[in-house]
Amino acid sequence: MKKSKVYIKEGKQLKESITELFQNLGITNIKGKKVFVKPNMLRPAKPDEGVVTHPQLIFETVSFLLDKGANVLVGDNPLPNKTCNQIEIAKECGFLDVSHGQFRNIGRYPKKIKRQKNLLKEVYVSREILDCDILVSLPKFKLHNLTTMSIAIKNHFGIIPGGLKAYIHSLFPKIKDFSKVLLEIYRLRPPDIIIVDCLNIIDAKGKRFTPGKIIAGDNGHAIDYTCALMAGINPYLIPTLKIARDNGLF
Repeated sequence: MKKSKVYIKEGKQLKESITELFQNLGITNIKGKKVFVKPNMLRPAKPDEGVVTHPQLIFETVSFLLDKGANVLVGDNPLPNKTCNQIEIAKECGFLDVSHGQFRNIGRYPKKIKRQKNLLKEVYVSREILDCDILVSLPKFKLHNLTTMSIAIKNHFGIIPGGLKAYIHSLFPKIKDFSKVLLEIYRLRPPDIIIVDCLNIIDAKGKRFTPGKIIAGDNGHAIDYTCALMAGINPYLIPTLKIARDNGLF
């Protein structure tokens, strides 16, 4: 299996760091390409809460891509919310102001995918994710009660429209099965580049930290492994990483 590099950069120079990361990962043929940028927009939250991707990382990423001549869209599928829609949630998170007018509601026209060999035999995925040439994932560094960490692999759960995510949770209540499903969803359309927002973070107990860094690569398993080490967690206590290792995925 090809060894994957993970890059850790200071967040004080985001513009320069993002440019270097795309070059280091060989993503240079960008002009005219359809690029989808997927942040973490779990729920309405302010940037300093450490719950959603920091707007500044979205701004610098989208700015870089537009400067390179890409056709950019930005979006995510948040948890269902009775009081506000995707666009209103994006506004609350500060995403609309930093997306250069490219933010879209991606939950309206999902595409059905069937995988009979998977635990999850049938799933709907946002069409914009499947149609893009380059997929950029911008997860938030978070510690999670269910899956231990919620970073690169877990962020990809957001390619599923919001209401369906709760249904998938109900189908697979056991952590091992749910973790297998997360890996199946990740493999449907892996990101081409992952840039983790580790600018400000919150742990499972709600304590806040400001590491001021971004962590990047093109392999979600390698990124989650690195993030676990940085958090002082045995990587193989994280269910998705243990399953990936046991199945030769990482």
